[in-house]
Amino acid sequence: MISEGTVALARRLRVVALVVLLLGGAMIPLAGFFPISLEGEPVDVARRRPVRGMAEGPKSVEPLLGKLAGRRLIRPAQVQAAVQDGGVAAKLLKQLTLRGVAQRNGGRAAYVEVEKGGTKVVRKGDTLLGFLVEDVAPGRVSLSLEGVLLELNH
Repeated sequence: MISEGTVALARRLRVVALVVLLLGGAMIPLAGFFPISLEGEPVDVARRRPVRGMAEGPKSVEPLLGKLAGRRLIRPAQVQAAVQDGGVAAKLLKQLTLRGVAQRNGGRAAYVEVEKGGTKVVRKGDTLLGFLVEDVAPGRVSLSLEGVLLELNH
Protein backbone atom coordinates (compact mmCIF):
# COMPACT_ATOMS: atom_id res chain seq x y z
CA MET A 1 0.00 0.00 0.00
CA ILE A 2 1.21 3.53 -0.77
CA SER A 3 1.62 5.82 2.21
CA GLU A 4 -0.17 9.16 2.45
CA GLY A 5 3.18 10.92 2.51
CA THR A 6 4.07 9.44 -0.88
CA VAL A 7 0.72 10.47 -2.35
CA ALA A 8 1.14 14.02 -1.02
CA LEU A 9 4.68 14.20 -2.46
CA ALA A 10 3.41 12.99 -5.86
CA ARG A 11 0.72 15.70 -5.86
CA ARG A 12 3.26 18.40 -5.01
CA LEU A 13 5.60 17.18 -7.78
CA ARG A 14 2.72 17.28 -10.27
CA VAL A 15 1.92 20.85 -9.28
CA VAL A 16 5.59 21.88 -9.53
CA ALA A 17 5.91 20.20 -12.94
CA LEU A 18 2.80 21.99 -14.17
CA VAL A 19 4.07 25.36 -12.94
CA VAL A 20 7.49 24.80 -14.58
CA LEU A 21 5.80 23.78 -17.81
CA LEU A 22 3.55 26.85 -17.83
CA LEU A 23 6.34 29.25 -16.91
CA GLY A 24 8.73 27.65 -19.37
CA GLY A 25 6.25 28.16 -22.19
CA ALA A 26 5.65 31.72 -21.07
CA MET A 27 9.37 32.53 -20.94
CA ILE A 28 9.80 32.29 -24.69
CA PRO A 29 7.38 35.16 -25.49
CA LEU A 30 8.69 37.19 -22.52
CA ALA A 31 12.25 36.96 -23.86
CA GLY A 32 11.31 39.46 -26.59
CA PHE A 33 10.52 42.12 -24.00
CA PHE A 34 13.95 42.05 -22.40
CA PRO A 35 16.73 43.65 -24.48
CA ILE A 36 19.83 41.53 -24.86
CA SER A 37 23.25 43.12 -25.04
CA LEU A 38 25.67 41.84 -27.66
CA GLU A 39 29.30 41.23 -26.66
CA GLY A 40 28.98 43.26 -23.46
CA GLU A 41 27.87 46.46 -25.23
CA PRO A 42 25.31 48.72 -23.59
CA VAL A 43 21.74 47.90 -24.54
CA ASP A 44 21.15 51.16 -26.44
CA VAL A 45 24.22 50.53 -28.68
CA ALA A 46 23.00 47.03 -29.48
CA ARG A 47 19.62 48.44 -30.54
CA ARG A 48 21.18 50.95 -32.96
CA ARG A 49 23.29 48.33 -34.73
CA PRO A 50 21.96 47.73 -38.27
CA VAL A 51 20.75 44.23 -39.00
CA ARG A 52 22.45 42.58 -41.95
CA GLY A 53 20.13 41.05 -44.50
CA MET A 54 20.43 37.53 -45.79
CA ALA A 55 22.22 36.89 -49.05
CA GLU A 56 19.92 36.69 -52.03
CA GLY A 57 19.35 33.05 -52.93
CA PRO A 58 18.46 31.56 -56.29
CA LYS A 59 14.91 32.10 -57.48
CA SER A 60 14.66 28.47 -58.53
CA VAL A 61 16.32 25.34 -57.19
CA GLU A 62 16.40 23.71 -60.61
CA PRO A 63 19.99 24.82 -61.47
CA LEU A 64 21.19 23.58 -58.09
CA LEU A 65 19.45 20.25 -58.55
CA GLY A 66 21.03 19.98 -61.99
CA LYS A 67 24.50 20.44 -60.50
CA LEU A 68 23.84 17.90 -57.75
CA ALA A 69 22.41 15.33 -60.14
CA GLY A 70 25.80 14.66 -61.71
CA ARG A 71 27.60 14.15 -58.39
CA ARG A 72 27.91 10.99 -56.40
CA LEU A 73 26.98 12.19 -52.92
CA ILE A 74 27.50 8.87 -51.19
CA ARG A 75 30.55 6.87 -52.05
CA PRO A 76 30.33 3.14 -51.37
CA ALA A 77 33.25 1.50 -49.62
CA GLN A 78 35.90 0.32 -52.05
CA VAL A 79 36.06 -3.22 -50.75
CA GLN A 80 36.53 -6.19 -52.99
CA ALA A 81 34.94 -9.35 -51.74
CA ALA A 82 36.97 -12.52 -51.53
CA VAL A 83 36.34 -14.66 -54.61
CA GLN A 84 36.67 -18.40 -54.79
CA ASP A 85 37.93 -19.50 -58.16
CA GLY A 86 37.35 -23.12 -58.96
CA GLY A 87 39.46 -22.80 -62.11
CA VAL A 88 36.45 -22.18 -64.35
CA ALA A 89 37.70 -18.76 -65.46
CA ALA A 90 41.15 -20.12 -66.35
CA LYS A 91 39.60 -22.99 -68.34
CA LEU A 92 37.37 -20.61 -70.29
CA LEU A 93 40.32 -18.25 -70.89
CA LYS A 94 42.18 -21.09 -72.65
CA GLN A 95 39.44 -21.03 -75.29
CA LEU A 96 40.28 -17.40 -76.17
CA THR A 97 43.16 -16.02 -78.25
CA LEU A 98 43.81 -12.31 -78.66
CA ARG A 99 44.46 -11.57 -82.33
CA GLY A 100 44.78 -7.80 -82.14
CA VAL A 101 43.59 -4.47 -80.77
CA ALA A 102 42.53 -1.58 -82.99
CA GLN A 103 41.27 1.97 -82.53
CA ARG A 104 37.66 2.08 -83.81
CA ASN A 105 34.98 4.78 -83.56
CA GLY A 106 36.74 6.70 -80.80
CA GLY A 107 37.50 3.63 -78.68
CA ARG A 108 39.55 0.48 -78.71
CA ALA A 109 38.24 -2.82 -80.01
CA ALA A 110 39.81 -6.22 -79.50
CA TYR A 111 39.73 -9.05 -81.99
CA VAL A 112 39.43 -12.25 -79.98
CA GLU A 113 39.35 -15.71 -81.53
CA VAL A 114 37.02 -18.09 -79.74
CA GLU A 115 37.86 -21.79 -80.04
CA LYS A 116 35.19 -23.32 -82.31
CA GLY A 117 33.42 -19.96 -82.54
CA GLY A 118 35.34 -17.71 -84.92
CA THR A 119 36.70 -14.23 -84.27
CA LYS A 120 34.68 -11.78 -82.22
CA VAL A 121 35.10 -8.00 -81.91
CA VAL A 122 34.65 -6.79 -78.32
CA ARG A 123 34.85 -3.43 -76.56
CA LYS A 124 34.89 -2.42 -72.90
CA GLY A 125 31.57 -3.47 -71.32
CA ASP A 126 30.86 -6.31 -73.76
CA THR A 127 30.57 -9.96 -72.72
CA LEU A 128 32.36 -12.92 -74.24
CA LEU A 129 31.90 -16.55 -73.04
CA GLY A 130 30.45 -15.17 -69.80
CA PHE A 131 33.41 -12.84 -69.26
CA LEU A 132 32.86 -9.11 -68.87
CA VAL A 133 35.37 -7.04 -70.85
CA GLU A 134 36.77 -4.68 -68.19
CA ASP A 135 39.35 -2.90 -70.37
CA VAL A 136 40.88 -3.01 -73.81
CA ALA A 137 44.46 -1.75 -74.08
CA PRO A 138 47.19 -2.18 -76.68
CA GLY A 139 48.29 -5.82 -76.57
CA ARG A 140 45.91 -6.91 -73.79
CA VAL A 141 42.28 -7.32 -72.77
CA SER A 142 41.20 -7.39 -69.11
CA LEU A 143 38.34 -9.78 -68.41
CA SER A 144 36.35 -10.67 -65.30
CA LEU A 145 34.15 -13.63 -64.48
CA GLU A 146 32.22 -13.62 -61.19
CA GLY A 147 34.82 -11.35 -59.58
CA VAL A 148 37.88 -13.18 -60.94
CA LEU A 149 40.08 -10.80 -62.98
CA LEU A 150 42.17 -12.19 -65.82
CA GLU A 151 44.17 -10.78 -68.72
CA LEU A 152 44.26 -11.98 -72.26
CA ASN A 153 47.57 -11.07 -73.92
CA HIS A 154 49.15 -11.50 -77.34
